[in-house]
Order: sequence, then structure tokens, then C-alpha cells
Amino acid sequence: MSSSHTADAKIEFLDDPDTVRRKIEEANCQPKDISSNNGVLGLLLDVILPISQMRVERLAGNIGYNSTEPANLLKPQSPFTSPCAPRGSILTIHNAQNGHPTHYYTYKQVERHYAVGIITPADLKCVVIKALNELLQPIRDTYANSLEWQSVEQEAYPGDRF
Repeated sequence: MSSSHTADAKIEFLDDPDTVRRKIEEANCQPKDISSNNGVLGLLLDVILPISQMRVERLAGNIGYNSTEPANLLKPQSPFTSPCAPRGSILTIHNAQNGHPTHYYTYKQVERHYAVGIITPADLKCVVIKALNELLQPIRDTYANSLEWQSVEQEAYPGDRF
């Protein structure tokens, strides 16, 4: 899911929620495959979990905000966990078949559960779709409310999006 692939194989900042969902659902994510071929697991490892870990650390007061961050980021953001998740967990995955949540503290825990089939591709894709759409929504909102951003995009990529 890198930028060297076709447009349908990468997530773009302005992709709408349905497009993100479709791209993730179509992404390579074979059951029990923890290799680098699993793009969905890669997104979890490289994007979602580091952000979630940072959010956990900020909520605990271990790292702060710097003065250059926008005001909307100065309020603590929740990690990608359910409200009932134990303190310090960085990810909650709900089992698609029974709806039960499992809370994770590390990527290795997620990887082990995926490798033995406790986490299914559908479970993994669901949590990645939700997290990516949460991360992208402020960017989409800013773009939608900024004529300057829209103008720059039209000049840089005429005819591409609209």
C-alpha cells in the first residue's frame, strides 16, 4: 500500500471513508500471514500503532505537546481502543464473529494472535479502516473548508480529482 503502487493500492489523505474502506478491503491480507506481503498488517505496524502509542503516552503525561501544534491537537486524543480498554493498551480489536473485544499493548501481541488465527483478516481490516478514517477526517475537513487548499490542488493536479 505504498505510493509506488497504483492509486487503488494506496491510501491518499483526501480519500473519502468509503474509498478507504474499499481499498483496505481489497488489500492483501491473507489469514495468518505476518510477512511483509500483508499490507494491512503493515499499516497497523507502521502507522496506526505508533500513533496510538503516542496518544497513550500523552494521556499518561509522559510526552507533551509543543507550541507549534494546532489547538485541536492540544486536547488529549484517545488511542485506538474501546472505552472499556485497560489503561495503557494501544489497540482494541473486536472479534467479528462474537463481538468480544481483545485489548493489546504491543504489536507483537497482535502479530501472535494474527499468526494463529485468533485475529481474522476481517477483524484486522475493520480496525484499520476505522483508525485510518479517524486519522484522515480532520485533514478532509480542513481541505473541505479551505478554498486555498482546493485551489492549490487544482493547480498541482488539474483534472485529477474533480
